[in-house]
Amino acid sequence: MDCKFIYFKEISHKIWDEELDKMEGHTHLVSSCSLNYYSNYEKIYNKSFLVEFEKKIVSIVPLAINKNTKTHIFSFNYGYCPSPVFRKNLRPSVRRKILSLIIIHIKNMNHNIKNLNFFNHPVVNLKKKFEISSKNQFEMIQYTKNYSVINTFILDLKLNIDELIENMSKYHRRNIFKSKNKMSFNIYDNKDTNTLKIKFKEFKNFHFKSAGKKTRPDSTWKIMFEKIIKGNGILFSVEAENKDISYLYCGIYEDFAWGWSQVNNKNFEKKYMPRHFLEWKAIEYFNKKKFSYYELGESFRSKEKRYTNKEISISEFKEKYGAFCYPKSSFKLKL
Repeated sequence: MDCKFIYFKEISHKIWDEELDKMEGHTHLVSSCSLNYYSNYEKIYNKSFLVEFEKKIVSIVPLAINKNTKTHIFSFNYGYCPSPVFRKNLRPSVRRKILSLIIIHIKNMNHNIKNLNFFNHPVVNLKKKFEISSKNQFEMIQYTKNYSVINTFILDLKLNIDELIENMSKYHRRNIFKSKNKMSFNIYDNKDTNTLKIKFKEFKNFHFKSAGKKTRPDSTWKIMFEKIIKGNGILFSVEAENKDISYLYCGIYEDFAWGWSQVNNKNFEKKYMPRHFLEWKAIEYFNKKKFSYYELGESFRSKEKRYTNKEISISEFKEKYGAFCYPKSSFKLKL
């Protein structure tokens, strides 16, 4: 079986995304925009490629060299690459063979790298709609003994709004509905780019002030802004005392959305506790827009790794929205 490998830098983003539309899997992680974002961190080198077989693109492989560790690895800035996605309706036997050839090709890339880290996401694009599925979630297990599973919190937005409210903890319900007359909710999208520029700059400045330093390259912020312009992102805020006091940036891909980055103005944090109200209003927004799922983020609860008190507190906060836990599997392959 002969395959041709076409690298990300050899083709246009338009062609890359057109081929991605023919794939199934966690496609939201493999778009040209997403790969650009992951690659715009220091010492990350994008080596992603398409796989062509019998004159058709049959797989897309997100891949990067990470030189931020003493021993270089194949991963993006967060330590892993999303697993390859494959063409819809590909025969299982062909899929397995293609996956085997992908691993061989990565081994033969001659970068003297011994470790390859992949992970799978439970929300996948199967039939032009995102679904939660375990389909092929552990297909990488044949290549390694070193794998792990963590949970991520995902809300089913196909439930009606009353069911979503009922599933929340009493604590969250109380804080959200106590706040609704004190704060107003704002949406910043690509319909008003002038206002968006002003608000996105403030959102970025909030992060700088909160961290007390620059936490990542300016190019990553630029890509996040461009995602909003392209309809793959949205910025929300809550306002009190005639000013925005909290921002939430969400990623969007077809009918799936996820919380990406949130920050508060510390001067108003204790007085208003804006995060509760802000994230709920975002969930309400996506529910009204007929999205299928909203991912709140990973659960920092695992016996195999120690988490800080802050991380555990974040997990407790997320789970109070009434989301269910779904597994994200990761695999470390020795090449």
